[in-house]
Order: sequence, then structure tokens, then C-alpha cells
Amino acid sequence: MNYYYPNIEAALGDYARGLHLVPSQVADRLGMGRSTFYNKLRGKSSWTIDNLCRISRLTGASYEDLVADRQAVRYPY
Repeated sequence: MNYYYPNIEAALGDYARGLHLVPSQVADRLGMGRSTFYNKLRGKSSWTIDNLCRISRLTGASYEDLVADRQAVRYPY
């Protein structure tokens, strides 16, 4: 089972809007491809500790805030 983290999506959305970035530019700044980025945002693949540390550094959000309020998601594979 994977998880969707609404706080990560919100933090990255605020970050992108503040710098007028498109999602592919945010993915580049996180060191990942666009499809990987979207899969992680939607809960289709998991965030790594390294990903969360990078997001925290970029957005200024704490790790605890980023992972709070996670929601379980199931995708038929």
C-alpha cells in the first residue's frame, strides 16, 4: 500500500507558485523525472527520505509537517 501526502503537494504547490515554476521544473530541482514526480505526488510510488529532505530544504516545511495527514491509496496493478 502506498500513501498520498496532501501536505507535500501543498508545500510544493506553494513553492512552485512563489517562483512561477511549472511542475517539470520542480521535479528537476528535486532531481527526478516528471513522471516519477507525478507518481510520487499521487501516491503511486513512495517518497524516499532523500526526497523528503530535499522537499524540506526547498520549501522550508519541516519533515513532520510534510508527512502529517497521510492518506492510504490503492491502485489496481
